[in-house]
Amino acid sequence: GQDALCTVDTKTRMGTVRNHTATHLLQAALTHILGKGIKQAGSLVNDEYLRFDFTYPESLSSEQLEQIEELVNLKIQENITTNIWNTTLKKAQEAGIISFFGEKYNPENVRVIEIPGFSSELCGGSHAKATGIIGCFKITSEAALSSGVRRIVAVTGSKALKLFSQSFATIKSLCEEFKVQPHEILDVIRKHNKKYQEALKEIKRFKKQ
Repeated sequence: GQDALCTVDTKTRMGTVRNHTATHLLQAALTHILGKGIKQAGSLVNDEYLRFDFTYPESLSSEQLEQIEELVNLKIQENITTNIWNTTLKKAQEAGIISFFGEKYNPENVRVIEIPGFSSELCGGSHAKATGIIGCFKITSEAALSSGVRRIVAVTGSKALKLFSQSFATIKSLCEEFKVQPHEILDVIRKHNKKYQEALKEIKRFKKQ
């Protein structure tokens, strides 16, 4: 008979919402770029980041990752309104809406999350009302999880902006240190590292003498 008050942490919820809808965009982008053979093999969504596991036989190139990022960010910039509705499992399957193997669905009532013209999945989670709410999307890592399964980790919104800001500050400091332009910094660091390795070999040789 006691009263209870339920409150939702808005900041946490919105971070989770951005990452969840971005996960749907990511899966659709993977399908567009790598082919329809892509299947979800697991995922994690919270307010800090998103993690998406998928089946694919080989590592992704930097060009492929760039294409995936660009496509997801394009759909974010288009600010597509998300459609959410309920239907039967049979009608959803007939419409080609993605359902996940092993998931248990109520055959009489499933929830569809549609990003018109790009993504349509069965999902019961919290989602953005429009893709623009996500802000931006950045992949932070891509690696093999097991044979034939890859894992992508990414950030969105303020977390992505913070990452961009930190990276920019680091590059700016390096450019000032080496007195070069941003597009030159990688080559300069490689040359310095080569000289450093050569110096270490010389020191080792002198010590031996």
